Amino acid sequence: MGFLFLLIPMGVLASILMQSSSKTGNVILGDRYKNDLDPAITKENITTIQTTLSSTANVEKVTIDLKSATLRITIDALDTISSENMVLLAGGMVTTIQTTLPFETYFTATDSKKMYDLEIILFNSSTLEESETFTFRMFILTKNASMAAFAIQDVSTARNPTLAEELRAALEGTTQ
Repeated sequence: MGFLFLLIPMGVLASILMQSSSKTGNVILGDRYKNDLDPAITKENITTIQTTLSSTANVEKVTIDLKSATLRITIDALDTISSENMVLLAGGMVTTIQTTLPFETYFTATDSKKMYDLEIILFNSSTLEESETFTFRMFILTKNASMAAFAIQDVSTARNPTLAEELRAALEGTTQ
């Protein structure tokens, strides 16, 4: 009788394992954004933006990537650009993108439809070596579909300089 009580749950477990293993390796098909992302960002839109941004003054290289409803634009500015000019350049980038892909249409969600997110990463060097004449600067502009306006963050400057110095001092103390 006790053997029967063990046999029933083990049989159920064995059948679950058999069903799961038979489905291993099968692709799950579906569309995560069904009835969303309309209108779609096309390759032509991306090419237009890349061409326009690449020809902008103070820009060395532009990379655009569209994955999972996020348009990510990475901009390598000239090493000699000042922080103030980087902020102005970032504002110009937003205006340029807005002319091709209006924020209200492509980057603003509604109650019935999800839309794209926009992330612009702007930096002044691909190397992080600072010197007396060069200071690394990096800004990230974000416009999620649920945001009313874009936000800009200077990620190369500490929000809490005192804490940043304490952490640097602690790190230097442990590395020696």
